[in-house]
Amino acid sequence: MGSISIPELIDGAGFQISAIVMCSACIFFMAMRIKPEKTHIRLFIMLLFNVMLSALCELVSAFAKPFVLTSDIAYYLRISSNYVYFILHFMLAPLSCMYVVYLTRLNYGLSRMKRLFTGLPAIVMIVMAVINPFTKWIFYYDELRIYHRSFGMIIPYIISTVYYIASVVTILFFWRLLNRRRKIVMIYFFAAISIGILVQLLLAPAHTELLMEALGLTGIMVTIGNEEDLIDPRSHVYNHEALEYDLNVFQKVGHSYCIIIIKLTNPMMVRRLSGIAGVGAVTQLNISYLSNIVPRKSIYLAGMGNYAIIPENTDAGYNLELARKIRERYEHPWHYDGRDVKYDAYVMCVEVPKDFSSLDDIMALTDSQISATMKTGSDVLCGE
Repeated sequence: MGSISIPELIDGAGFQISAIVMCSACIFFMAMRIKPEKTHIRLFIMLLFNVMLSALCELVSAFAKPFVLTSDIAYYLRISSNYVYFILHFMLAPLSCMYVVYLTRLNYGLSRMKRLFTGLPAIVMIVMAVINPFTKWIFYYDELRIYHRSFGMIIPYIISTVYYIASVVTILFFWRLLNRRRKIVMIYFFAAISIGILVQLLLAPAHTELLMEALGLTGIMVTIGNEEDLIDPRSHVYNHEALEYDLNVFQKVGHSYCIIIIKLTNPMMVRRLSGIAGVGAVTQLNISYLSNIVPRKSIYLAGMGNYAIIPENTDAGYNLELARKIRERYEHPWHYDGRDVKYDAYVMCVEVPKDFSSLDDIMALTDSQISATMKTGSDVLCGE
């Protein structure tokens, strides 16, 4: 076998190198600008790492391939990189499906049994990849050190297709809730992956799948992953648009949940006394307190002096006690600008759909302002 130069090796691994560069750039961008508090953002970062590491494994395999016949190190390096690649790549379809499920908030309607059932096919794929050195169900090398795909490869492809179809169906189910920009990028994402997989199946040496996946993920990061339109720029919690979107999804799914609404009775007074900067400081005080008792991802800034919390725990008793704990805090003053100031607040705990079934009623309750002359009382408002 003739010698192969480094430039020739790099030229033959252009798709893998491009995928690595694109995914690493996306990860860097998200690390600099986004706090991964929502589960779907964490899943998206996992997808980026998965594609990047898969491409790295493919790159190592491509570099080792010309030398497997003459070097034991290259031979075992290629086997190892193939092994890790299939473990990672079999996780990609389930992760993509999970990302779509959490992006659309469909996870709120999944019981523990349903989650286990939907995860079983992924476990089957990963187990098949893990035990491949003993079973050779996925791939193997013959005595001439030539790579072969085994009969078992069809099973992960079938399972991945099922996850892929489930992702598409989920997106279509929530299609009307997506804005035009998100619709375009989801079409782009699935089209890019479909083209990459199709080319990979028809032309195995092309190695386009990872590059197309990286392209699709880049598009999602630019338009959906950063969530800038759903985050309040000052408080860095989810805004009114995010609240309306999540409530829309819950209504679409028919999911039962609780929403805790906190309304300051005197936000305009704070603004008159302290100006816009003072309102921002008071908002940060409230957000800081609320984020100590519930995850920050569950908090929404619905308007000036209006906050909403949608706890992941849907138990009515638990959420009522949580609301009472919040209400009790507003019985005491807040330390601001060198002095203690008391901010009166109404705290409401609403069960949906028990108390309200209409989205318009819930949004009206969230958006309404409370007069400073109204008595707040000492307990939480709940029930119809």
